[in-house]
Amino acid sequence: MALGPIPARLTAIIPVSLSLSLSLSLSLSLSLTCILQIKSIVLTLIDKLNVPVGYSIC
Repeated sequence: MALGPIPARLTAIIPVSLSLSLSLSLSLSLSLTCILQIKSIVLTLIDKLNVPVGYSIC
């Protein structure tokens, strides 16, 4: 009878942790694409300005 509440807690925790990990991975992928877009924009700007310092960033 002592084992009763533990599986109930597990079944409550599992969907919450799954949704949390899903939202975390979504936000991570979104931030990664944003960073890549910003980097490409910055690189094109540096390319247009012909700043040699910018190539050390790559």
